[in-house]
Amino acid sequence: MNPTVIDGNLFKVLITNGTIALRNDHQRINELNVFPVPDGDTGTNMQMTMMAGIKEVNSLDSQSIIDISKILSRGLLMGARGNSGVILSQFFRGVYSEIAKIDNGSATVQEFIQALVGGYQMAYRAVMDPVEGTILTVVRESAEKVLREQSNLNSVEEVLTLYL
Repeated sequence: MNPTVIDGNLFKVLITNGTIALRNDHQRINELNVFPVPDGDTGTNMQMTMMAGIKEVNSLDSQSIIDISKILSRGLLMGARGNSGVILSQFFRGVYSEIAKIDNGSATVQEFIQALVGGYQMAYRAVMDPVEGTILTVVRESAEKVLREQSNLNSVEEVLTLYL
């Protein structure tokens, strides 16, 4: 299956599976984190934040990507742990802000790309003094890469393959 739209169900599956992968590899992220100090908890904080969001999403019985992204954004903000968790919650707040503009319960490939861009922009705005070399750089460079290639991207899978 190579969907050209992403509805709430697919979004929930993607977010849930991503959270499971993050939970499984959070220690590797902890070891990568050396800036500004090697505090060793970035992956842990991110996975705890995502788990809080997933808990909220799993209690929602909706097929609308608007509803799912709204509840996810709220759950992430309320469950944010550490700076990395707050930044992650703000990324998804930006994703929701763009998805909320959609007239139906699913997003096209182009709308999904714009949501990813909105996510990185919101994350940058949320940090008083954004520093390159952090999660901010990762989400920005990933979104910019997708934007450069958007005319060649025809499915959600292609977007995510390039983004990740």
